[in-house]
Amino acid sequence: MKVITTTHHNRPFYTKEMLEYLSRCDGIRNYLVLFSIDGSNEEVISLCKKFNACESKILINKTPLGINKNTEFILSEGFKYTDCVLHIEEDNLISKHALTIFDKIKLWWYPKIGSVFLYNHDSLP
Repeated sequence: MKVITTTHHNRPFYTKEMLEYLSRCDGIRNYLVLFSIDGSNEEVISLCKKFNACESKILINKTPLGINKNTEFILSEGFKYTDCVLHIEEDNLISKHALTIFDKIKLWWYPKIGSVFLYNHDSLP
């Protein structure tokens, strides 16, 4: 199973934008997306519930864990499904080809590497 984990807090604008980009990704239907929401921002929760590009599961931390613990938490949830997880923060916008690139990196190098970070600095994906 292919798994994407995401973390969210009190920033619905970022969540909305990230989900729009994620939904356009080639191959998204082949993934399970695990959302970890820190706190109880109803707009963020609603946006995650409406995400229908693929199967998803929402985990809500009523008591916020903070950015590092929330990431650690959702990654541990993702690793319950598979041994290779793609993690995306709520303010990261990925290109429509990002999942294809991730799959190729995983195919070529996994398990020789521990992590991959894809970043686009100069322009939007």
